[in-house]
Amino acid sequence: MPFDFSVYPFFFLAIAVIGISMLLKHRAKPQHKRPHTGFLSNYDKLSPKNSHSFFYFNQTDHWPQKIYFEPITVLTSKNSQTIPKKYIKMLASYFEYAMREAVEKNIIILEQPTPDCIHVRTAIADLESANPVKNFFSRRFMLVPIDFGTAAIEGELINTQTGEQLAAIIDHQVGSVFSSPFHHAEWGDVMQAFDSWAKQLNKLLAKTPAYSSATHAPFKAITSKLRSTNLRP
Repeated sequence: MPFDFSVYPFFFLAIAVIGISMLLKHRAKPQHKRPHTGFLSNYDKLSPKNSHSFFYFNQTDHWPQKIYFEPITVLTSKNSQTIPKKYIKMLASYFEYAMREAVEKNIIILEQPTPDCIHVRTAIADLESANPVKNFFSRRFMLVPIDFGTAAIEGELINTQTGEQLAAIIDHQVGSVFSSPFHHAEWGDVMQAFDSWAKQLNKLLAKTPAYSSATHAPFKAITSKLRSTNLRP
């Protein structure tokens, strides 16, 4: 049965609006232009992974089997200046516990750094929410969302015994038109990015001697409780 264009008279206009909106709000970063906030201890070893991501991985065999998460730093940016502090605090907490939850079954998590542990330092370099009102109407009349949340981070893993940088990342993620409806809520895209980076940390550590099967998961109750916060719609 052929599609009845009279049902959606603004169908083609919607496609144009989506394209223009995405281009104007989320223009791709220039290829290989590395951001530099000064947060990381060393930027020299980072290599471009794609147009918006830079990564470093130390091939050393000395990876401690304990990990400490330093409280997340939220850097001041043009976008974050307008975000209420309570939301910034909740988003930073969500990101930290997403990382804890991702690794807790495979490594001992410390509350204080020790002379032989992996010290995780992370900074949220930028935050921007999606506009749920725009997305509500665009999904109703155009079938797809037109406004997406964004997040950018810098992070590194440090061996506290040697001072070596074990890994480092600079990355920027933008929500997608193909995401689930939840992710087009105000902070859904940002939380999805945090979950993605937490999974990347788990995959990275799984490739190293840092993981051992003898550890346990002391933070499960805390992380489960945090995931029920009112940041979710």
